[in-house]
Amino acid sequence: MACSKKVFGTIVVIVGPLSYIMLYMFYPGTWNTVHSMIPRYNGPEVTKMKGKPSQIDEKYTNMMKTTDYKKPLNAPLSSTNAGTCRKPETQIIFLKTHKTASTTTNTIIQTYGLRHKLVFALPRGNHIMDENKYFSRDMLLFKMKPPRGFGRVYNVIANHLRYNRTELDKVVPRAKYITIIRNPVRRFESTFGYYDIPRQVHLRPGNNAIDKFLVNPEYYMKRSQSVMCRNQIRNGMMYTLGFNHKHDKNQDVIKKTIQKLDSELDLVMLTEYYDESLLLMKKLLCWTFEDILYIPKGYRSKDRRYKITASLAKKIAQWNDADVQLYNHFNQTFWKKVEEYGPDFDKDLAKFRKMQSQFYDKCVDPARTQRYQKREDRLIMRKYAPVDCKLAFFRVYNFHHMLRNVYIGKMPYPKHYLVK
Repeated sequence: MACSKKVFGTIVVIVGPLSYIMLYMFYPGTWNTVHSMIPRYNGPEVTKMKGKPSQIDEKYTNMMKTTDYKKPLNAPLSSTNAGTCRKPETQIIFLKTHKTASTTTNTIIQTYGLRHKLVFALPRGNHIMDENKYFSRDMLLFKMKPPRGFGRVYNVIANHLRYNRTELDKVVPRAKYITIIRNPVRRFESTFGYYDIPRQVHLRPGNNAIDKFLVNPEYYMKRSQSVMCRNQIRNGMMYTLGFNHKHDKNQDVIKKTIQKLDSELDLVMLTEYYDESLLLMKKLLCWTFEDILYIPKGYRSKDRRYKITASLAKKIAQWNDADVQLYNHFNQTFWKKVEEYGPDFDKDLAKFRKMQSQFYDKCVDPARTQRYQKREDRLIMRKYAPVDCKLAFFRVYNFHHMLRNVYIGKMPYPKHYLVK
């Protein structure tokens, strides 16, 4: 399976012993399954991970620790809460990382853009831009400005691309920059399974494939014909955010890169706290609760999952040290943003989760799934679902194909999707 295919990151958390690597697809409650596959939201049970230990094994232990999040007694409350914004933001750049729930987030943004007729900067080819190079305007379908009849500047980029701030600022000026990252141990396991890395590097598949790979990862990476896979199997999130793999072991460059990202990005979402992240995005963009409702875009099939022991997790963390440092840093800043949200955060979170549960039940057929390319089990939309459900199920590549045809004049703008 080529890595250039469409991807979606399943969300994985530890809910018991490390041998239980289970689906926890976006909904933070317990799951009832239909045919052992369909999840159902069932209440606001969440886990929190905070802190920044110094050692690799401590980093891993901390990332796996589950504790209830409680706001510190001396936490500052922002005088500006979620209800004081003036108008929605229309200039948005979403840096789409791999295997982090970025496809679901992308769908939220593309739905908002479609319903408000925002102008998207589309790639020339498919929905994934050339990630072997830093982003440049040459990668766009229309390089310098939007097509005739669609304004003077682009409003949105929400693609897989390699972060290049200078070029991105020229395409979408004055944009809010958003990305999403995930626990690096969980992300590595997801990447290894979803992209079928054993087949890519000529390893015999099985539960011990990751163990074998990490015995001599450089050797196996050279055996892969996919440059993109090699870029994502080690420190893939940092790579997408502009980091060069030649510095994978250079601590000074790693720290400087993270500090630079901290100064340039407006919001770094955390996959493990997806609903909390969406509330922060809602506040940043001055959107409504309805604007951030979502349908998960895929569940990795069971035969693409691997058992992760504590010792193996430590090896994965060491191999992805730059991503571990990235995650630990923004795991701290994330909770500062939660504190700055204001006193209504918990109330808003409960409200959103109730709305999200109702939206899921309205849209998802609880009796069916669809297997996709052996690696993913997709939810199925209910028959006669309303338009907001249809948009939430819209695949990224279908969205790009439709907008491409609109921009080159092959079809009119789909006005039936616009906000009434």
